[in-house]
Amino acid sequence: MIRLKIKNALSVLEQEKFGNLEVYINLENHAKLIMTDHIAYIGSQNFSDASEGNFELGFLVKDSKVIRDIERNIFAEIKNKSIYCIISEYRATMEEISVKLANKLQNIREDILTWVGDPPFTFRQEVFFIDDAYFHKERWEEFKEFHSEFEVITEKLIDEYPSEFNKESARETVKHLRKLVKLLVSELDELAKFKTNQEESMMWDKFHQLDVGENMEEALEDARYYVENYKEKNYREIEYKGKELIKTFDYIKESIQGIETIVDEIKDSMIRKALNQNIERILQDIKKQ
Repeated sequence: MIRLKIKNALSVLEQEKFGNLEVYINLENHAKLIMTDHIAYIGSQNFSDASEGNFELGFLVKDSKVIRDIERNIFAEIKNKSIYCIISEYRATMEEISVKLANKLQNIREDILTWVGDPPFTFRQEVFFIDDAYFHKERWEEFKEFHSEFEVITEKLIDEYPSEFNKESARETVKHLRKLVKLLVSELDELAKFKTNQEESMMWDKFHQLDVGENMEEALEDARYYVENYKEKNYREIEYKGKELIKTFDYIKESIQGIETIVDEIKDSMIRKALNQNIERILQDIKKQ
């Protein structure tokens, strides 16, 4: 009976319904404390249908210093003596894929591609210009192994959900993702190295060769021209592949969405696992009392 009550309570508080809600369980706590950074309520009201007809009493605190003291001394004490409910692996995994990893892809895309157009007069679209493409050294190096982060996620799920998780489909999708990332890197890595490591130093090296003390501005202009000519000769043809590069970015995004879909298929199993783990931890705590 008590297991069922705990299960029902945790089901109501499932993080899927409340976003970033953190849930702690304390069976000895009867304090009613509701607070934000700016206001706190302390009282007896349960804020539920069950107490709708009861006489309840409480008070509001709006003093920011008092609120900070309540958080540090009262709330923290209750929290420290409570059981933290494990976040469902489904939520954590989907958050990692859809937020962290998808954002990494979007950041790289925004660095490299440029939006042009002036609606409603001209159509707005993404294009690739070697002059405008920006390669953040650290982000680009991380992106080279972008696919490996998905390999870690899927292999972990294969180990933990061997009968439920579609490992064949997951591995095939990650394999395709790896192929797309490697394709994009192979097309752009030489340009990335030039723009992050060589372009500026090449210009100054050429400037020092040309600068004989007579006309520094002319020497600097000639050095810039030399670098632009080198870039034109060695990398301009990549622009002709702009549409293909944009499609590759789109295909990578689709692969990520494909992995999300595969993970979503075991959503119920992942949530049920976390729920059962939390129930066992709470029951163990009850036995200790």
